[in-house]
Amino acid sequence: MSISSNVTAAPLQKKLERQGHGFDNEELLKKRFGLTKYTDEKSNDYTSKYDAVAPDGIPVSIKTEALGSDIELGDYFRNSRITDDYYMIVSFWEGKKDNIVKNLFVLIPGTKWTTFFDSQWDDKIRKLISEASNERSYDAEWTRRRKELAAEYGTQFIRLRPKRDHKSQKRMQCAISYKEFAVFAEENKTTAFEKWDILNPLV
Repeated sequence: MSISSNVTAAPLQKKLERQGHGFDNEELLKKRFGLTKYTDEKSNDYTSKYDAVAPDGIPVSIKTEALGSDIELGDYFRNSRITDDYYMIVSFWEGKKDNIVKNLFVLIPGTKWTTFFDSQWDDKIRKLISEASNERSYDAEWTRRRKELAAEYGTQFIRLRPKRDHKSQKRMQCAISYKEFAVFAEENKTTAFEKWDILNPLV
């Protein structure tokens, strides 16, 4: 029995503050696999490293992406501080955003994850973000400086995704390319979720 193939998501009746297809899919996965709420007194639903906890006590990160697109991980520094083993479920949609066509289930060793983040970049990233202005007059300088950092950083497994707007956003996000994640997911795939699957329970 495989749980990495077609799974159709249905809209939830109850909408919470964080709306959208990604959240709907997250709630469905939590119900399907008996995932519980992850609690961290130092964070909240928006800044937490994880989205849930699996029945075996290992934390879970849930992502919902368009098929073929990069895996968006969120804040660079939050990810760089992860040292635990954790599960990542990545759901891919195609056509309509509620048409989930594939789920990948990965067990990520904390010791492996930490090797993807090199602290030599921390000060350079902080400098880019802290010195940035949200003013439109800074647009050209922002483009120049982020391209300069990108050229120095090069193509690595963790891709830099600097974000800035003309309001208050200034932060460094990060991502993994679809192609590289597919290889990583195959190398680190887990079958643990099969025994928790209420849609296709093992007998």
